[in-house]
Amino acid sequence: MASTHLALDCPPPTADRRFMVLAPHPDDETLACAGLIKQAAASGAAVRVLFITNGDGFRAAAGRHYRKLGISPAEYVKFGEYRRSEAIAAMRELGLRADDLRFAGMPDGVLMRLWRTNWSNMMALPSQTTGTSVVPYGWAVRPGAVFSGSSLLEIVRQEIEEFEPTDVILPHPADDHGDHAAVSAFTQMAVAVARAGGTDPHAPFRLHYWLIHRGDWPQPQGLRPDAALAPPAEMFGLDTEWHGLRLSRDDVLAKLRAVKAYRSQTTIARRFLMSFVRTTEFLGAIPDAMVAQSPMTLLHDLVAPAAMKPIALDAVDDNIIRRAQPYADIRVVEAAADAANFHIRVETVGRPSALAQMRLCLRYLGDPERGTMSGAINVSLRGRASTIPPGVRVSRDATATLFEVPLRALGHAKTAFLDVETSVAGVIVDRIGARTIRLEGER
Repeated sequence: MASTHLALDCPPPTADRRFMVLAPHPDDETLACAGLIKQAAASGAAVRVLFITNGDGFRAAAGRHYRKLGISPAEYVKFGEYRRSEAIAAMRELGLRADDLRFAGMPDGVLMRLWRTNWSNMMALPSQTTGTSVVPYGWAVRPGAVFSGSSLLEIVRQEIEEFEPTDVILPHPADDHGDHAAVSAFTQMAVAVARAGGTDPHAPFRLHYWLIHRGDWPQPQGLRPDAALAPPAEMFGLDTEWHGLRLSRDDVLAKLRAVKAYRSQTTIARRFLMSFVRTTEFLGAIPDAMVAQSPMTLLHDLVAPAAMKPIALDAVDDNIIRRAQPYADIRVVEAAADAANFHIRVETVGRPSALAQMRLCLRYLGDPERGTMSGAINVSLRGRASTIPPGVRVSRDATATLFEVPLRALGHAKTAFLDVETSVAGVIVDRIGARTIRLEGER
């Protein structure tokens, strides 16, 4: 049994560091790392917070804000503007100015679709609340930017290259919230693009992962300002190395004031939000997965377990939905490469079942030396409605689902990002958010 003790070994921020915080919605940055932001600002370190959405798709909060059910697209845009004002007020409590904050204005609640399917500007995804397919805010990073994956990637990449951070603070890929997992994916890819282009002055960027939504955690909920906060016990001893940061009494009180600044959120989920006002915060480190190519061809159904490299180790049995459907509860994702194919193995707690739907997205960076483009392989297993790209093979054994993807379909990529999601009857059960994979060896 792995230790669930959180070591309080995060070094205090210093003036020579530059922190860039990625927040899918206004309030995520406060819940995850308000103490770190306050300490960094007080030390003289540069801090920038990039809000990916304005939270303008939260129907319940908007309904509470306007005290009515029928809300127009224009009112949702106004609600997004209100949430921006909350963010400015919250960050002021932590020592940041409005100039330290950047807002991308991307569509709330659908960022995973931008990552997986709506990548091209030709496939812009309209917001279901604001009714627009482009950023409607004049004060955003790029007013009028198209709601597409490529547009969002370019915004994140540009912000990283312009700010030149030493430390990038981003969502953990195992966060249960789809927008959080998607922002993790986009940020990992943006960092990889920056590195590939030689824009990595701090050799390399240090990535630190925060967590807000996972299973039934945190327990117990509610305001407990004298208690410590640690990651879910089920997530210790897996693929993330956790590091804790001790907060002073002043840090805790400032965090409490910042949380209270988000009135539109505390009126809806006060107990949950207050659960993060504790004496500690934590961040995780996840190493890139290195997959070396074997010179021998590995048979699809007979890939030796020893040839497989763990890509992601996932917590299991950590909420009621996953307990009830172990055949959709992901335990581990592994991969191997041979002379012709990339092999992926997704192991679940229970025997794979046709009752569970599985989606796999393998997004990859093109190889400039070979003149190949970036792209994605999307596989959807839904019984007779399954979508399997040409050349991809899929099979199941007693414990896992196996995928074989031709390397030529990956454009001779050296870097890829893999995420897997399971669902039953349209309800998401589990998700392995995007993990960065380095493909090694001649192909």
